[in-house]
This record gives sequence, structure tokens and C-alpha cells, in this order.
Amino acid sequence: MQAIDLSTSRPETFAAAVRHPGAPSEDAAPRILVVDDNSDILRLFDRILCGNGASSDTLDQLEASLWGEQAPAVVTARPRFRVDLVSGGEDAYNRTLEARRSGDPYLVAFVDMRMPGGWDGLRTIDALWSADPNIQVVICTAYSDHSWSEITARLGRSDQLLILRKPFEMIEVFQVTCALSGKWRLEREREARLGEALNDQRRAEQELQHRAYYDSLTGLANRSLFYERLAELLRTADQGRDRFAVCIFDIERFKTINDTFGRQAGDSLLRQVAERLTRASEEPARLARIGEDAFALVIPGVETQDEAARRRLEHKYRACFGAPFTIGEHELRISAQAGLALFPSDGIKEESLFANAEAALRKAKETGDRYLFYTHRMTEAVAESLSLENKLRLALERNEFVLHYQPKVDLETRRIAGLEALIRWQSPELGLVPPMQFIPLMEETGLILDVGAWALRQAVLDYRKLVDQGISAPRIAVNVSAIQLRQRNFMSVVTEAISQDAIPQAIDLEITESLLMDDIEGNMEKLRAIRDLGVRIAIDDFGTGHSSLAYLARLPVDALKIDRSFIITMLSNPDTMTLVRTIISLAQSLGLTVVAEGVDSEEQARMLRLLRCNQMQGYLFSKPVPFEAMTALLKSS
Repeated sequence: MQAIDLSTSRPETFAAAVRHPGAPSEDAAPRILVVDDNSDILRLFDRILCGNGASSDTLDQLEASLWGEQAPAVVTARPRFRVDLVSGGEDAYNRTLEARRSGDPYLVAFVDMRMPGGWDGLRTIDALWSADPNIQVVICTAYSDHSWSEITARLGRSDQLLILRKPFEMIEVFQVTCALSGKWRLEREREARLGEALNDQRRAEQELQHRAYYDSLTGLANRSLFYERLAELLRTADQGRDRFAVCIFDIERFKTINDTFGRQAGDSLLRQVAERLTRASEEPARLARIGEDAFALVIPGVETQDEAARRRLEHKYRACFGAPFTIGEHELRISAQAGLALFPSDGIKEESLFANAEAALRKAKETGDRYLFYTHRMTEAVAESLSLENKLRLALERNEFVLHYQPKVDLETRRIAGLEALIRWQSPELGLVPPMQFIPLMEETGLILDVGAWALRQAVLDYRKLVDQGISAPRIAVNVSAIQLRQRNFMSVVTEAISQDAIPQAIDLEITESLLMDDIEGNMEKLRAIRDLGVRIAIDDFGTGHSSLAYLARLPVDALKIDRSFIITMLSNPDTMTLVRTIISLAQSLGLTVVAEGVDSEEQARMLRLLRCNQMQGYLFSKPVPFEAMTALLKSS
């Protein structure tokens, strides 16, 4: 191995940075700093790291000593470095500081320990690390005023600190520089990968944060963020001075648009609504999409329900829904309904304002109004409804529902020809509750599914009790609600109920005319399957819907029940009489049994008999009575 010749004459100048021909570009070459007060040492580093003044043979020998016994025939481009040569520690510090600021830092600094007349090595290294904590330092010294223990005590033990004893050999400098450059690059690559991973994680967290608080379709705030912003607004609002309204609105018939034109069309409509709302809103940050077709916004400056406020709302409504929306090739005119709650009169907390605006919206939907301001009666009604719903759920658990029966009477013989089972609620607190006070709520909440299934099962059990008592039991009809018929498992519910008993089937179902017309083809398929079980079907409230005669002839039904509204007025209204006569004639031509509902007088019964109506049902014969009373009535007849 060739020893270093320290007697080489000193060059007159030393390049601050040397680029050897054939070396990588300066941007790619690692930067090295050499700090030594001996110009011969500086020139030597220049020769070793940059090739200046070294013969080709010398470099080939160095290559051979590094990688094998014999120099390769073809030598690949050896690593090149950009080298700054300085003779004092203070200059080294300034260059290190500037290099780091410029984004082109030094990788390695070779530092002499003894530099008389200026900073010594320890002070220089301290300064270099203060300027750039990542710089790697190699101590180059033959003699030192400090022991190794003193050096490590002051500088600490670190893989960024090495010692190279003078006199050193060319290969040692070259190896150390290559190794530290590779190590530095690996660390920077690792830091870059870690930084990229952290950036990816940060972006993912930001995306999750955005998804948690913003609607992905419209870009508006979602319900959670609207709540937070409303709460923030309320924390800073002055009840004595500030006034605003919380408005919640729904797009009307949005489901129909989705079903007719497809979900993409619905999404396009929602985006257009959001854009118009944003343009029309004084405070777009307090605008949100809070449901599939529901939006909420804060309207500042609305103090009362006066005419000025209403004109302002109408202006906003026209700005959003006045012009048609373009959906593909179609132009659609869309409307909406809204509910509003005012601060502070309708609430000073976000929960109460939001809930009251929702209550106003529900009331607007019930009444058909375009928008309504909240009134206290609305929440009272909601509270009553919630209380009743809870009581109904408990009633189902506690078996408080009962069946009352009203007979259907043959008009010729005046004998009982059938029974209709009617659900009643025997409440320990409220007594016997009329059906109109709880049936609509059960249908709204879905409780009718469980109660309706129970009614079917109970009717079968009651029929069996009559048979067991030796009574010639008539068929029992049970009403079916719209929500029951729409269920996919409706057939299995009916089958389960009637299969409780092995006696011949004697259960009928009564289904309203309007319900059958909702999905005529699908309902006909279900009705045929039900009739195959031995269950008869009656159309209830006939005349109040919109039946097609063509469909009526095809429907698998056994009876028509004329709605009581026609029976009540037929004796006083010739047009109604004509209608009743026509219904009876039509039913008989189709081979259907005709039942008149709401027969309360003998005159009505005589007229229906003359019109050849088959059966009647009403208070003339009996009001709905409990099972025990109906049992006694059947025995006596």
C-alpha cells in the first residue's frame, strides 16, 4: 500500500470546490469539508478525494487495493466528491451554516485537533454540530491536547464521530469518505421514506378528518360539523342583540327522482342544490347537508315571523328552486319544504334549536306548507307521540292488545255470516283506547308489523275456541295494513299464523282498495298465493280509491266492502245511491260477495236488501265487542 508523500510542493491556490472531469454533476456529488491549518494536508485531501495531481496509475493502484489484488481492465467511474478546504474552525463553521441554509449541506467534515492561532478541534466540532447536527465528523490528528476520554466526555459517544490517526494512508481516507457518504445517504433516504410515510399518514388522517366532517358528494359540512359550528356560534352569540334562524329543509319527491332517473341523476341534483344554496347563503360555512335529501343552514338577522322575514325566505327559496334543474337531457322543477327555529326565542342550545327546526319541518310536511316557523305546540305533539310510542311498545310486551269482533250479517236471514277482528288497546292507565288514536302511530313506527302478526295468530286461536265450544263459528276477517303487505316475509307470517291449528281454514284478510292499487301486479301475485292457502280476500273501503275495472276483474278477491261514507249518505243523495247500486251490480257480475259497512239504521238495511246487497256490518246489529260477548251472541243466534 502506497504511503502518502507529505513533501509534495504546496499549490499556490486551493479550489473551494473541485469537479474532476468525468465526475458526477455537482448536484449529485457529496460535499466534504476539510479543516486543517496545514496546506499540505489540505492538498493531500484534494488529491485523494478529487483526483487532482494524482496519476492514473496511482488511482488504479488505489482501486486495486480497495477492490482486489489486480486493477480491473475496465475501471468504472469511482466516487467523486465536492471538497471545501479551509484552514480554520471559524471559517468552517460559517461555511457549514451557509451550506445547511442553502439546502446543500456537508456530509462529512475532516477536522484537525491542533490548529494553533485559532479554534482548536473540539471547539470547531462543537460549532459545526451547532450549525448542522447531522454532519459527520472525522478527527484527523497525530497529537492532541485532549485524551479520548476527554473528547467523548465533551462531545459524547456517537456514530457521527470517528478518529483517523496521522499519518494515514490514501485508502483509509477514501474508504472512510465513501463509507460515511453511503451511510449519510442511507440515513437521508430512510428519513425521506419516513417523511413520505408520515406525509402519507398525515394525508390519510386529513382525508379521514374531512370525511368525518364533510359530505363527500356536495363538499358541504355534514351534520356533525354543522352541529359544532352552530354550538360555536351560540357560545359567542348575545341573546340581547343577536338574532338568527336555523332552517332545515327537504327536497320533495327526491326518491321519485332517484327511482325514475337513477342515482347519478339524484347525485347531480343534490350537487346543483348545494351550489345554489352556497351562492344564496350569507354564511356558506354554516350550510350543511344533513341527510339524503335534507340540508340545514343558519340565516342571520331573522328576528320574528314577520312579513319581512317571510319575504326574505321567499327570496332565498326562489334563488334556490325558482329556476329548473338540468339533469342530463331533462329539465326538472324541484320544490322543497322547510322548518325554522329562531334564536333565542325557540332555543339557546344547538340541540333545542335543531330539534325545533326539525319539528317545524315535520309539521310543514303534514300540512303541505312550503315552510313553517316553530311553535311550542309542535314539540308538545312530538312529545305526546313519543310517549304514546313508548306506551305502545310496552303494551306489546305486556299483552295489553285485545281483539274485539263485529259481526257481518246476512241481509236476507239476519243471521251472522262472518266476523271482523278489530284491534283494541286495553291500557291500564288510559282504559280502552280507540284505534284511531294508536293505529296510525303503529303504522308510522312499524309496530303494526308485530301487532298485525299477533292479531292474525289470535284470530286463529279465538276461532278454535269457538269450535271447541260446539259453536258453528263463522269466518273471521283480519285487516292488513300497507306496511304489512309490502314486507317480503308477509306470506310466511300468514302461513305461520294459520298453521297453528289443524281445523279447516276459516280466516279472511281485508285489504283496502288504495293499498291494492299501489303495486297491482306485485299484490296480485301475493293474493293468489294467499288464496291457495284457503284464505279469502276482501277489498275494504271500496269506492274511496281509484280501482281500474280491468284490474278489478283480474284481482283474486272474494268480496267487496262498500265504504261507510257512501252508506251514510245514500238515502239523502241520489248520486250516492246510484253509485252504491252500481257497485253492487258490478260485484255481483264478477261473482263477488258485497258487504255494506256502517249500517246504523233499519232504513239503510231495507234499501240495501232491495239493491240485493249480500251482507251488512254496523251498529244496527252490533258494535264491536270483546270475544266473550261475541261468543254469547253467537250462542244466542
